[in-house]
Amino acid sequence: MPLTCTRPKERKMPLSVFVLAFGAFALITTEFGIIGILPQLAEAFDVSIGTAGWLLGGFALTIAITGPWMTLMFSRFDRKLSLSLVLAIFAGSNILSLFCESFGWLLFFRILPAFFHQVFWSFAMAAASSTVAEKDSGKAVSIIFAGLSAGTVLGVPMVSFVSVSHGWQAGFILFAGMNSAALIALLLIVPPYAAPQRLSFRTQIWVLKKPELWWSLAVLFLIMASTFCIYSYFAEYLSVAAGMEGSMIGLMLLVFGIAGFLGTLAAGRLVDSYLNQLITGFVLILCLTFALIYGLAHVTPAVVALIVIWGTVHSTGFLLGQQLVNGSASEAPEFANSLFISLGNAGLTVGTFIGGVTIAEAGALSLPLASIALLAVTAAVYFTKRRDRVGVTD
Repeated sequence: MPLTCTRPKERKMPLSVFVLAFGAFALITTEFGIIGILPQLAEAFDVSIGTAGWLLGGFALTIAITGPWMTLMFSRFDRKLSLSLVLAIFAGSNILSLFCESFGWLLFFRILPAFFHQVFWSFAMAAASSTVAEKDSGKAVSIIFAGLSAGTVLGVPMVSFVSVSHGWQAGFILFAGMNSAALIALLLIVPPYAAPQRLSFRTQIWVLKKPELWWSLAVLFLIMASTFCIYSYFAEYLSVAAGMEGSMIGLMLLVFGIAGFLGTLAAGRLVDSYLNQLITGFVLILCLTFALIYGLAHVTPAVVALIVIWGTVHSTGFLLGQQLVNGSASEAPEFANSLFISLGNAGLTVGTFIGGVTIAEAGALSLPLASIALLAVTAAVYFTKRRDRVGVTD
């Protein structure tokens, strides 16, 4: 018998939540792990590095454009079945990529699973939050986001390592293996999960008429734009401003990722009760951190300390944005989660574009100032609406 969204009283986190987090880890490793092997793929398929970059950019663009509508399409199906199908498609597409003889076919099999990427994230977050007590839903969702952080901390370097040692095909074998392992674990451990009632397309799309939702999406968009304006050029900034070289920059990326992983887990324990305070702290701490790193970029110990703070706060933006959007459209949680992923990717894209323009016009040294300006806009939009109108506990 499929589970309903009835919330148990116990506070112990179900094993199924961690299985879903492992699935998230596998998907995010597949999405971003390609970064470490783009030069190899460009050489292997005789294309420019810019063309090879579509293996990442095309993936993200597909998610942003199709995500909400794919989630609506799958909304009538059992959640466990949908999650299993997504993992199977990811595993299969990576296996087929091994046999591609042209870049066009590789790009096709790379982008194919991106159509289903958002279905997994939307259903996984909804399933995780609905299988625990309501007061622990933020903690459950934070575990899913910890899987995301772990993918960037461990998955990306791991893919790069095996590909350098054994060729680009080893990276795709790793992608397929991780998604297959997540699929098996999901089939064995995660129980069937269905919403208590089948929501029609009209019912779900109706939430788009809510001003609170559009306000929340605007805040999410700005959070992503302000953070990725500088983070997308992390290596470039540390090289130009702090004079760091490749190995040191790699170490700083690892430190940043570990700090983000821990920060997400910590925020997950507080987000249900203190969302307003956490978003306020997010904006203020990042503004101060960027101001300090702008003035102290030449002082290596200070930069290292500031990167720890930066990483700890940066990754909580995903969790804060998800809670904000989901709280504005709780009657259609899967659709709200899909909107979160789409607007988050859109904000990431715009922030990266603004950062690129900043570098071209004012130099990499000005990146912290551009992010501060975007954070100021974020704060202005956020505080124009009273928090009690979206049902958030202060």
